[in-house]
Amino acid sequence: MKYFVLHGAAGSARYSVAEDTYVRQRNHVIAIIDQLARDRQIAAFPAPAISGYQHVTRILSDHLGPLVFDDGGDIRKGLGKLQGALARASRRRR
Repeated sequence: MKYFVLHGAAGSARYSVAEDTYVRQRNHVIAIIDQLARDRQIAAFPAPAISGYQHVTRILSDHLGPLVFDDGGDIRKGLGKLQGALARASRRRR
């Protein structure tokens, strides 16, 4: 969590990370979020379940992983396969 907060995440659910002096010096957004929460201007709530979310996540993982981490692949072809897989998944949901 500390790594993510230091590299761009706006906040952290872990109290130990949010209270870390080094993190607070590097990420000033945490103090602002804490103040907004104390003033009850924001609140955390679970996001509603999205139908098909896990399926879309799997498609992205299956296609983007090889494009990002495997050398020598044809990026245009790989992105075309990803686009096709997402289009098929979208048609099934209708």
